[in-house]
Order: sequence, then C-alpha cells, then structure tokens
Amino acid sequence: MSSVFCPICYDSVDVLHQHLESVVGCGHVFHGGCLQEWVRLSPVSPTCPLCKARCGERERQRLFFQASSESSQRSSPTTLSPSDPLSCEKGEEYVRSLEAKERALQASLDSARRRISVLQDGEQENKAKLNQIGEIARLANLQQSVTEEKLKRVEKELNDCERDRKILRKRMATLEQDLASNQLINDVEISEDEVIQLASSGHLSKDEYIQMLARALLSRNQSFKDLMKKCNEFRMEEFVAKKHASKLEAKLANAQARIKGSVHDQEILQNDCVRSLQARVKNMAHEREAQLEPLEQVQKGQDHDILRPLKDVHTGLTEVPRERKENEKVGTHIETPNNFGMTGPEDDQVMYGFILAGTGWLGTSRNSSGSSLFSKTLLFNSGRVVARPPPSFIVPPPQKGARQVKRSKLVAAKIEDFFGKT
Repeated sequence: MSSVFCPICYDSVDVLHQHLESVVGCGHVFHGGCLQEWVRLSPVSPTCPLCKARCGERERQRLFFQASSESSQRSSPTTLSPSDPLSCEKGEEYVRSLEAKERALQASLDSARRRISVLQDGEQENKAKLNQIGEIARLANLQQSVTEEKLKRVEKELNDCERDRKILRKRMATLEQDLASNQLINDVEISEDEVIQLASSGHLSKDEYIQMLARALLSRNQSFKDLMKKCNEFRMEEFVAKKHASKLEAKLANAQARIKGSVHDQEILQNDCVRSLQARVKNMAHEREAQLEPLEQVQKGQDHDILRPLKDVHTGLTEVPRERKENEKVGTHIETPNNFGMTGPEDDQVMYGFILAGTGWLGTSRNSSGSSLFSKTLLFNSGRVVARPPPSFIVPPPQKGARQVKRSKLVAAKIEDFFGKT
C-alpha cells in the first residue's frame, strides 16, 4: 500500500499522531507546521501549494482521525536503522559542512552588524556636524540682523544730515540776499542836492544829517562785516556738513558691500554643507546596500548549494549531454526545445527549466498545451541528466520575488528527500 506524504516537505503523514490541516477550498492535506510555514513565507495572500486555492485563516481546517487497534498497529511509525555506514558518514560530513557554512554566515552577519554600528556612529557624527552648521548659520543670521540695524541707524543719520544741510542752504540763501541788498544800498550815491534837500526839510541840520549818515554808514559797515562773518561761518558749516555727509555715504557703501559679501558667503557655506551632507548620505546608503547585498546572496546561495553534492550521484540512467549557455545564471528561468532524448505522446514538447546552482538546473517536460508531464521530470546537474524522480516529485511553476526563494527551498527539500530515499 502506498504511503501518505505531505506535498510540501514530502515526509510521511501519521494521521493519528501528527497535527494535520486541510485547505477547505480544494481539500489538500498538509502537515500543520509545513502549511503554517508556507503561509508565513507567502509575500501577499497565501494560496494552496498544489492548486493555488486561497488558504487563509478561514480557509484552513484541522483534521482529527480516530482509528481502531488494527489501524493503529498498521499506522505506527517505522524506525529506520542506519544499515549503510557509508551513508551515515556522508550524512555526518554533510552536517559538518552545513555547520561550517552556518559559522561562516554567522561571522558575516557579525561583521555586517559591526559595520552597521560604525555607520550609525558616523550618522550621529554627521548629525552633530549638521547641528554645528545650523548654529553657525544662526550666528550668521544674527550678525546680519545686527549689521542691518547699524545700516538703518546710519541711513537715519544720513537723512538727518541731509535735512540739516537743506536748512543751512536756505539760511545761507537768505543771508546772501540780504548781503546783496545791502551792497546795492551801499553802492547808491547820494547827490549833494539830495543831501541839501533832506537837510532843508527842517527835520535835521546838515551837520546832524552828516553825522547821521556817518553813523548809518558805520552801522552798515559793521552789519556788512557781521553778515560776511556769518556767511563765512555758514560756508564752513556747509563744508563740514558736506564732508560728514560724504563720510556717511562711504560708510553706507561699505556696510552694503559687507552685507552683500556676508549673504554671498552664507549661501556658499550652506550650499557646500548641503552638497557635502548629500554626498555623505548617498555614500552611506551605497555602503549599507553593499553590506546587505552579500548577505542576501549568501541567503539565496544557502538554499541552492544543497544541490552541489548531486555531482557525486551516479544512476543507471542514460546520461544526455547538454551544454550550459553563457546567459544561464543561477535563478534564471530557461525554456528550450526537447532535445534530451525524451519521448512522449507529443512531438512538440518543450523543456522548461530553472537554474538552481552552478550548471545544475531542474527541468520539466511540458507539451504544447502547457500541461506538466510530471512523470518525465528530470534533474540535471553539470549539463547531464543524473536522476529521473518519480511522478510524486512535483515541482511548482517558476515564480518571482519571494515566491521564487520559497520555491527554491521546496525544490531543495524535495531533492534531498528523493536522494535520501534512493
């Protein structure tokens, strides 16, 4: 009687002593742990590993069985004894190799963690530098505000000086007009007849009139001297005001030039700092990606390297040569005509394969309608057929992203189980 096995791990199923779950939509039965691991590794919505039916929490159901004593005795698990010492030695060697790989991976992980710690310290240092630059910018803004306040005061003083200068100009113009009128008066010549006419008016005598004219002349001369003195003082004040105004204009020009230079220097400093920080952040991102990429490759390689011991497997089947192409890399889905000497009911069969490790790849024969001929599933390694698995060796179709990683793990488990039984 054929044994019942789990389609995920290909281990035998003990319906009485193991936790089993079934998908409600399709009825397929799996180990509870295998199905839960399958659901956990599914990137989006979990589906049945066999028919792709939905298998969420509501679509799964635990199975319970009750058997008689006869069925219990018949279904009791069998104990496998290590009858072949050579297989045990190979198994121990394989376990040691896996432990060495685990230690290497742990060392790589520790190195990556130390590198991440160094990068985090560098990030903290960059943050401190950024804060220092912000403080410098704040001080520059404060200095700029102080300079602007000084500029406002200088402009106010300049406006006051300009107003005083206008007032002095008005006063000087008035004095110049008075001086011109006095000069005209002094230049007027009084004739003797006019003096006699004034004297004969009876108001003043001639001598008194002459004395009066003499006093008026002296008074006008004194007034003229006073006016000339005031005019000279006003001219001196105007000269001093012009000189002070020129100094203030020079100060204003210097202050404007300093403000312009300070703003330009501040913009240059900020641009340089921003570019430096952007370059540093970009370099840190590249370094982090460069540190994480080897780990991902090692993780993927850990699933595929399980096929490498198949080089030493020899079977009685006829080996079919097959050269590996240059563009066939690990993780590549290939499609090639059926040129491996296989026969089937269809003449237009096509081999669909998926590169797993090195030159090894897993091939599946499909006909033109797309249906899988699982009885003709072959396992290739180093460009040759090394085994023909049984019909139960079912390979899910190629996927993308996380589904591909999960598929690789399942294929590796199937291969290990197949060659362990053979």
